[in-house]
Amino acid sequence: MHEKGHVMRVLEETNKAIKKEDVIALKDLSNQTIHTASTEQDTDSITLAVIIYSLSKIIERVHQYDEKQCMNFCDMASSRITKAAESLKKDDEKNFRKNLQLILDSINKSSKDFKKNVKDVFEKARINKASKI
Repeated sequence: MHEKGHVMRVLEETNKAIKKEDVIALKDLSNQTIHTASTEQDTDSITLAVIIYSLSKIIERVHQYDEKQCMNFCDMASSRITKAAESLKKDDEKNFRKNLQLILDSINKSSKDFKKNVKDVFEKARINKASKI
C-alpha cells in the first residue's frame, strides 16, 4: 500500500457516497484511485478502483436488478470497506486485502440473476479501469 492516507480518505468517502447513493462521487473516487494505481503500480488500488466503480454502476442501475438484493450487496460492501479501513489504520494490509476480496467473493453468494449481472458489471469495470492505467 503506497499512499495509505489517500486510500483511507477514499474508503471513507466511498462509504459516504454509498449511503447517499451518489453515483458521480463514486465514479470520481474510482478515477482518483486508478490515478494512484497507475502512478504507483499498486494492485490494491486497482482492486479498490474496480470495486468502487462497480458499486457506482450497481447503484446507478438499481432498478434493473432486484432492488433489495442490490441494496444488501451495497450494504455488505460498505461494511467490508469499513473493516478494510480499520485494518489499514492498524497497518494490517493482509486483512485490508482480505476485506476487499470478500466483496468480490460475495458476488458468488448472490442469486443466479443478480450474480450474472454483477459479474458482468465487475468485468466491464476491470476493462474500463485497465484501459486507464
